[in-house]
Amino acid sequence: MMIEFAIARRFALSRQNRAFMYIINAFAIAGIAIGVATLIIVTSVMYGYKSYIVTKMLGVQSHILVYPYEGTMICDEHDVEKVKNIKDVEHVSCVIQGQAMITYNKNIDGVLIKGIDNDALDYSFTKGGFIRGNITTHKHDDNAFFIVGNGIMKSALRDGTLKVKLTIPQFVETFLGIIPRSKSYQINDYFDSGMMDYNNGMIFMSIEDCRKLFGYPEKAVTGIEIMVQNPLDMSSIKAELDILFKDRYAIIDWKKRNGHLIVALDAERTTMYIILSIIIVVATFNIFSGLMVMVQDKRKEIAILRTIGMSKLSIMSIFLLCSIYIGVVGTILGVVFGCIFAKNLPLIRYMVEELFDISLFDPKIYILTELPIELSLSSIVLIATFSIICSLFASLYPSLSIAKISPSTVLKDG
Repeated sequence: MMIEFAIARRFALSRQNRAFMYIINAFAIAGIAIGVATLIIVTSVMYGYKSYIVTKMLGVQSHILVYPYEGTMICDEHDVEKVKNIKDVEHVSCVIQGQAMITYNKNIDGVLIKGIDNDALDYSFTKGGFIRGNITTHKHDDNAFFIVGNGIMKSALRDGTLKVKLTIPQFVETFLGIIPRSKSYQINDYFDSGMMDYNNGMIFMSIEDCRKLFGYPEKAVTGIEIMVQNPLDMSSIKAELDILFKDRYAIIDWKKRNGHLIVALDAERTTMYIILSIIIVVATFNIFSGLMVMVQDKRKEIAILRTIGMSKLSIMSIFLLCSIYIGVVGTILGVVFGCIFAKNLPLIRYMVEELFDISLFDPKIYILTELPIELSLSSIVLIATFSIICSLFASLYPSLSIAKISPSTVLKDG
């Protein structure tokens, strides 16, 4: 095989070949390299995008939520302790969640209110990867706090008071008539979740204040939040929760609550992978056309090799190795270039935005405030393997056609 490999390398990339052949092979390598690099860059962004969104969602949402079918439930300390004793459960807390209308600085928006205790707050910021602000302190007194996303904070700051008014879809009777329940709060801290939706539409407040806002009785909550060690595998924990709560409460995990988003991200990544794989397939046509030209160009050389005893299989191996050599060189260049480009993509994005004064990754459209990148070794191996296999298939017909050439006919005609 060493002889076949040496001949294949000479046929494929030797500058002593005709310039036309050298250019065809060079373009084939460049095409494969560009296709492989493009696939690696796009898949790294897609993997990073999904991983970033899931990480941020799990920083705000519970891994598993136990909630009543209607209305509220009583936060039973015995139930909480039983859940804490389940294997692989990391944190358990009672929570009140509800929607409200927030008014600040002449703005009116909808927000999600999350009422939790101080332990749950510290856990959320420790595990969620949020960036905590520092206006004053996050506590009004021993237990109270009112923390908003930095999008709300920046808008409220323009008014200079850092006060907001929350209005919930409940009504109270007054001497003026029936009016919605509302209350004003002073912002004393903020967070940056890295996601525009949370920054502009979420509020953390103490569970006691939240209970008063919604008019719930003492110890009433809307659910029990459960955080686990491995949020990707929760089947055993959910089975124990089903036994513990039986038919009293509903149990739902983060995958079901966000299933449509996860499915959409996976479908988008798969679609992009299929579409961009066509670039590699097109590049292999250059290999096919180059080998067909090489078959006609090297007829005499092949005939001489056959006359000195080289078998048809060895001749076919030469052209197979030519194709593989071009494919491997192009794939290696594509992997190296793609990984380097992907790792430096945030810097490249920043330079392009500064140079041309444009926005390539608008947080209002893409939800996230930064461009996440995650290189997946399995994805890179899959792309590289696919590229080499395509290169191999491109050489099958030229290899079979050269094996059918009769040496005596070629030498006689020459």
